[in-house]
Amino acid sequence: MVENNIWILFSLFFDPTLWLLVSALILIIHYLHSKLKKRKFEKFVILFFISLVLSAATSESLKLIFSIPRPCVPCTNNQINCNPYCPTTNSFPSGHTTIAFTTFTSIYLIYKKRKFLAFFIIPFLTGVSRLVLGVHTVLDVLVGSLIGIIIPIIVWEIEKNFKK
Repeated sequence: MVENNIWILFSLFFDPTLWLLVSALILIIHYLHSKLKKRKFEKFVILFFISLVLSAATSESLKLIFSIPRPCVPCTNNQINCNPYCPTTNSFPSGHTTIAFTTFTSIYLIYKKRKFLAFFIIPFLTGVSRLVLGVHTVLDVLVGSLIGIIIPIIVWEIEKNFKK
C-alpha cells in the first residue's frame, strides 16, 4: 500500500474541485494586484481560468453523456474486493488528467519556453497515477489529456485572433 502513496498524491493534487478553487483564488489575487499592470500575468490569469472552466465542464459533460462506469469497485456498503481509491462517479474521461494538462498547457502557452516542456512529466504522472490506482482506463486518461491540451490552445487562439 505504501507504493501507492505517490500515486495518491499526484491524483489528489489535480482534483478538479481543488483547481477550480485555486483558479478562484488566482482571480482574487489578480483583482488585488491589478494596479501593478502586469499584462502577462493578467492575460495568464484570465485565459487560465477560462481554459480551466471549459476543460472541467467538457470533462464533466462527457462523464454525464457517456456514463461509463469505472474499472474499479468503490468501497460502499461493506463491499468486498473493493478499491478504496475508487470514486462512485463515472469514469470517462479522467478529470484529474484533464485539469493537470490544462494547467501545464496554459503555463506553457504564456511562457512559450521549450525547456518548459520537461514539466509535462507532472500531468503525465497524474494520468499514470489514475491508472496505477485502478480508477481509470488508458482511454479515460488519453481523452482527459487531449481535452487538457486542446481546450487551452483553442482559448489562446481565440484570444489571439480577437486582439487583431
